[in-house]
Amino acid sequence: MLPSEVELRSYSPADEFAVADQNRVFGFQDFRQIDPTSPLIDAIYIPTQQHRPELATPMATLLKHAKSVHILCSGVAPTWARYDSNVVVWENLSTYFDTDAFIRLPGNANSSSSILPEFDIPEKRQFALERSRNLGLHNIGLLDDDITLSDEDLLAARSSLSDHAAATFYVLGHPDVSTLDHIERIVMRTKSRVSPGGSSLFLRVEQATGRFPKIYNEDWIFLLQQQRSENPIAVGIARQRPRMPYRADGATRFEQLGDLLAEGMKARAEQDFDPMGGDIDFWNSIRRKQVRRVEGLLALSEDQRITRALDAAREEINSINPRELVGLVNTYSKETV
Repeated sequence: MLPSEVELRSYSPADEFAVADQNRVFGFQDFRQIDPTSPLIDAIYIPTQQHRPELATPMATLLKHAKSVHILCSGVAPTWARYDSNVVVWENLSTYFDTDAFIRLPGNANSSSSILPEFDIPEKRQFALERSRNLGLHNIGLLDDDITLSDEDLLAARSSLSDHAAATFYVLGHPDVSTLDHIERIVMRTKSRVSPGGSSLFLRVEQATGRFPKIYNEDWIFLLQQQRSENPIAVGIARQRPRMPYRADGATRFEQLGDLLAEGMKARAEQDFDPMGGDIDFWNSIRRKQVRRVEGLLALSEDQRITRALDAAREEINSINPRELVGLVNTYSKETV
């Protein structure tokens, strides 16, 4: 049985449960510079929902480094969202963003997209990118509502955009990883290895290529597309607000397609192959390897919440056709918008 103290520790923001992935398989370089004279960020976009608590990074801190902050809401805005001249609250975002056209884009109507329709972070990130392109904005930030960045972190991000196309952060403490990764961390009593992602991402808009697809790990896919012009850089460490790592079965199922893509892309990058490639045999081997991973964790856990999540993950992985994985990486590799 998983000791209760281990479970309780998994929610403590004071403890470190992750380490930065130093393998650089996604081409990140670590670089941090501070330039107080660097231009302000044109806009910081924050996806959220009505039930979410107040921003982990205070609004006052954000407005020191950005000309405007945009709160992107699925429906009604949360009570903490305030309106003023520099804060724009977008309620019912589908009113402003054609979600039907978005789902019709190549690869977006995949086998996972109907499992968890309320997961709309890709739509919100894509809306932010398209709006910024249309308005001719120079630099933007994409920040999740549960991510904490310090005043100096935000200064480092905006400073980096003077010389780099994309800057992001390692999320340590309570790591920003999948349900399977959290379960593996807790069951094996190890630290998650994390790569920088889209939860704290800053971009030079004119150099941003590709788009955010409708899939879990869409931020990694987008960041891989940026490498075609310049490797993104990691400029520091962010913190994520602790949350329950065992999600509902629907969320666990939803993650599996995107997780398989991430595992396969990492495996190819480690062998110096193009991450966005691989034939049916390769992707079938990745699927079988992920099933073995899940079964190994099942053998080590008696916690019913964990075993239920693992059973759901295994069932979903077994249902995924490797041909779909091949088709998706081929689609993403051609994205040069």
